[in-house]
Amino acid sequence: MSKAESIDSINRDTIKNSVISRLRDAIVRGAFQPGERLRHESLARRFDVSTMPVREALAALEIEGVVTNVPNCGASVTRYRADELREIYEIRANLEKTATLKAAPRLISEDFATLTRICTAMDKSFSDAARFTELNGEFHTAIYAQSRQHHLCQLIESLRARTRHYLCHLTASPERFAAAQSEHRKMVAMLESGRAEEAANFIFHHVYRVGETIARLLESSPVAEAGLEPAAIGGQRK
Repeated sequence: MSKAESIDSINRDTIKNSVISRLRDAIVRGAFQPGERLRHESLARRFDVSTMPVREALAALEIEGVVTNVPNCGASVTRYRADELREIYEIRANLEKTATLKAAPRLISEDFATLTRICTAMDKSFSDAARFTELNGEFHTAIYAQSRQHHLCQLIESLRARTRHYLCHLTASPERFAAAQSEHRKMVAMLESGRAEEAANFIFHHVYRVGETIARLLESSPVAEAGLEPAAIGGQRK
């Protein structure tokens, strides 16, 4: 490969990764609702790129589970029924409880400092669903990574990625946001004081409750569950 070809390849990857990041953030913020079609030409205009990096971005986000591609229909934001969300979050709750139990004995002072720092950053992310989702993932990953269970952590991250665009429901309510943040700080306190089993059970119920909250919100708004409601339930269209 010549130097020019190498530079072109780097530039293509940079553009593709930028589109992936920007499209993911737009979906998480609610600019595109679950079930909404994602048209190549429209996205290309939105991000001021050709359709090629858009196609690549959609393929990458399909692997993450945020986008669904149906033959002869095209790509759309992945949509779940309330019962499907309950199933995913129940599986996650069990996996994350296990990861916490395995990680707890290995957590050290630097880990607790990291968790506290992330909590502080999350306090400031109420108005930004994408940032809250990113930090929430960092918080839980900082705990589970110390389990040193690579495949377990991969499973958790895969399931989290599939539903990240539903977390905007938490940031749409000051009360739900405050409750989630209070629970994050309780997790840190339990782990720091050596109450591993109590912390693991608490995290199980924390994850389970998040899923139940989102599922109930969808059930209370049939239009939202159908994936047709405007972004007012979490984030604004841009």
